[in-house]
This record gives sequence, structure tokens and C-alpha cells, in this order.
Amino acid sequence: PPMLAVVEAAGLALAGGRASPFVLRLGFIALAAGSTWLMARLTARFFGQWAGFLAAFALSVTGYYGIAAAVFALPDGPLVFFTLLTLDRLAAAIESPRGLRPWAWVGLAWGGALLSKYHAVFLPAGAILYLATEPSARHWLRRPGPYLAVGIGLATFSPVVWWNANHGWASFAFQGGRALGSFR
Repeated sequence: PPMLAVVEAAGLALAGGRASPFVLRLGFIALAAGSTWLMARLTARFFGQWAGFLAAFALSVTGYYGIAAAVFALPDGPLVFFTLLTLDRLAAAIESPRGLRPWAWVGLAWGGALLSKYHAVFLPAGAILYLATEPSARHWLRRPGPYLAVGIGLATFSPVVWWNANHGWASFAFQGGRALGSFR
């Protein structure tokens, strides 16, 4: 996924361009710290500070995330960060008045998640399900904000679609084949 290269380049930039195995992982370590902070912030928003601390702690001590995704160059680290950022910005957008700026941030965050891993395609489905079933949030479906977020997210992801269109849909075919497994 393209976000892997972006995060590795950010690690190189933070280290002044000096490459090493640690420097190439530096961006992933920074995203892990950001994910931990976002997990605490998002959980605290709904359940209080103690719950936020426990959620961040639980995320950090899980074997896969705390060891592998937070340290190695894997797409899951950026996916977790941008998914949590999307959810955090979505909560802020739902709580805000009618402005479109918070929804633009939702779209950019979702675009970052899509550039990390294709699983992020399911985030808007969950958001729409929430907006449709939560009476206090249902009015957002009649406003442009959520649709702006989807448009910005798809625009952010459009280089991947363009690349695939010019390369025989290679990554979509590969990932789709893996997803279907023995059902093909």
C-alpha cells in the first residue's frame, strides 16, 4: 500500500535522510504512539478518562499491535492510526454545528486509512449504519457533510484506482483473490 512508502519516507525525513532499519521504522513507531493517544482520546470522549487509559493500555499490550504493527513496516500500523483518526474526527463532526470543515477532516483521515489497507472501505458502511440507526444523528444523512467526507476520501484514494486501472487492476485482483479464497 502507498501509505507504507509515505510512512517510511517520513521516518527518513525525521532522521535527516540517514537510512537505517530503525529510521525506516521510525514513522511506524510514531504512528503507534499516535494510535495509543487517539485510542485514549476517543474512548475517554464516550466513557471517561479511566476507560480511555485502559483502552490505550489494552491496545499497547496486545501482541500483534504492541509488538509487530507498531514496530515493523506493516500496513496495519497506519491502518489502525488512520481508522482511529477517522473515528475521532467523525465523533467531532457529529458533535459540531453545521460546518463542513470537520467532515473534510473525516474524509482525509478515511483516505489515509484507504491508502493503508483496503479494509478501510468498510468504515463508511459502519458510519452510515450508525447515522441511520441513531435517532439523534439521523439528520446528518440529509446534510452534505457525510457525502463530502466520502468524496474527499475517495479523491484521496484515487491515485490507487488510477494505478490499478493502468496495471490491469493488479492489486485489486490480488487482494480480491485473497479475500475470496476458496470461494472462487
